[in-house]
Amino acid sequence: MNKKIMTFLIGLFLLMGASFAQAATITITAPKPGITLLKNIPYKVTWTKSGPQHNTVKVRLTNAPGNSNVKLITNSTPNTGSYTIPKNILTNVPDGSYRIKVVTLDNKVQGLSGLIKLRPRPALKKTEKMKVKKKGAGMLTGSIKTISVEAPKANSRLTKGKKYSIAFKPHLVDGPYTFDLVKGNSKEKVYNIKPLSIKLWLGGEKLVAQWVVPDTKLNLLLDYRIRVSSGSTTGYSKKFWIKGGAWKKGVYEIPVTKTDNKVFTRWKKRNDKFVKSFPDAAADPGQGRLRVGYQHYNDEDHYLNHIYRSFVFFDVRSLKDKGLIIKASLKYKHYAGCNTFTPVVHMLDDKWSGHPGELFSVSSTQINPAKLGATILSGWARNPENNYGFVFIGANESTSSPDNNSCLANFDQVKLVVETQKP
Repeated sequence: MNKKIMTFLIGLFLLMGASFAQAATITITAPKPGITLLKNIPYKVTWTKSGPQHNTVKVRLTNAPGNSNVKLITNSTPNTGSYTIPKNILTNVPDGSYRIKVVTLDNKVQGLSGLIKLRPRPALKKTEKMKVKKKGAGMLTGSIKTISVEAPKANSRLTKGKKYSIAFKPHLVDGPYTFDLVKGNSKEKVYNIKPLSIKLWLGGEKLVAQWVVPDTKLNLLLDYRIRVSSGSTTGYSKKFWIKGGAWKKGVYEIPVTKTDNKVFTRWKKRNDKFVKSFPDAAADPGQGRLRVGYQHYNDEDHYLNHIYRSFVFFDVRSLKDKGLIIKASLKYKHYAGCNTFTPVVHMLDDKWSGHPGELFSVSSTQINPAKLGATILSGWARNPENNYGFVFIGANESTSSPDNNSCLANFDQVKLVVETQKP
């Protein structure tokens, strides 16, 4: 082979080898530039790699320029993209600005983080005491370990894939800390949170951990809490919601399932005479229609009152799969009779016998039909046995009236209008 050709090929192979070597990289993804690491709290270093390289790496703390090693964090760990710095390994390192370096065992490939700060967490006062109430023993004093979680806030809505803060105050607890996403009021863990960073907040009394809501398969119709733990000490946040971006709105009309129109007739004598014949009660308008109000009759000897109330029931079990209920209202339309009053509506807290005069012998709550509580319908959808319905009441139910008068109204088109949101 020609000597010049041989020289060319050798040079080409060397050049290709150099290109392959340059293709291998390590890019540190955490810690992010500018964050503060606390010396006595574990921290997870993460990186990505590309190209052929050694399957074992070393993790080091370097000076700010990145050209001098300050502390060997680990001399050997798998090159899998993450390593957790143990608690207290950086305790004796002076406060200041540094970088994290990840380098392969053969020193051929390395990655350098952005500039970070290192500082200790102020020591907790072990002598701090809290008052504790103990039954039968008055007030005792003693040291109690607690973790108070202040964020996420109650009923906040977090979006999948976005970054948020977990703010918590530990009392007599040094860490390390474990963070979990749990279901509602239960202690069932859904996801173990690996915080991006943990920082001190204003004076060192509060810690703030940054985390990203996982883009995993979460039930977006449930509420969640954050649990922060250290050893046997645990604290929980208030309940919050997780959404997957824009939620779809829905409006549903639920027709009345059952109506029951009742009349209660009361009379009394003025004098000890025979009862005069008064008009019978008004006819029942039938299913789906309401009859509410009163009819008063009297003469020189008697008072007589017809009192009308209507029971209304909605089967709301279908709302269980419609999404998160935002608001709801109870609608109806006047179609006949007296139109000078607005019915009073009570929500029943227990089963009503159906006798109009016995309504208040069971627990009931007056409500505003235009603003039904969303939590009420949500509870009924999940637990239909707690749904006892509503009762419509007229404007005047006195036992007597100065003259013969009545105000009896009829209503139809009874329905619930419910607005929901669903991911």
